[in-house]
Amino acid sequence: FANDSAGNLNDSLILTLYKDTVAPSVTVNFPLNNTHWNSSPIFNVWVYDQNPVSISYQVVGYSPMNLSNNTDILLNIAIWGDLSEGIFFIDIFAVDSLGNLNDSIRLTLYKDTVKPVININLPQINDLYGDISPNFEISVSENHLNTTWYILTGESTIILFTGFSGTIDQLTWELFGKLTVIIGTIISLIRVRFTELLV
Repeated sequence: FANDSAGNLNDSLILTLYKDTVAPSVTVNFPLNNTHWNSSPIFNVWVYDQNPVSISYQVVGYSPMNLSNNTDILLNIAIWGDLSEGIFFIDIFAVDSLGNLNDSIRLTLYKDTVKPVININLPQINDLYGDISPNFEISVSENHLNTTWYILTGESTIILFTGFSGTIDQLTWELFGKLTVIIGTIISLIRVRFTELLV
């Protein structure tokens, strides 16, 4: 209200104000925390707030990069190329138009572009075996090994094994004559490497 010395009163003014002290709600759809990548990871971050928001990610040691809400965006290629092999950290930020900032979200990711090396020690190439399935022995050079497996040519079943030695499954062996054994590794769901051997 305002009035003058003559007692004149202005028309009433009403202001509607909104109080917002709540930070945006953030869900990181991709990348998943503690995952290994052999190429630049994809980001997809979903943010909810009543007010407009600004979303960004920052690889620790680099400048922040903008993200769009709930949209797949590739990690900056220049940053990816500059990162060393191994662990790196990414912080996700969402701030609304009133300056409310989300709680800190930090992802731990691993850059691993070096392919594993698989050596088949047993059986030897062109070894001859009878009705009894052969033993096998491998060596693998890989820091982040997840799974080891083999398949026999013509058979679509992947047979998982632990460690670095074992025996070819007898029932599967009996299905074949001359065959190729494929032994492989899985580093993560997106990285597979294998070696073939004719026996």
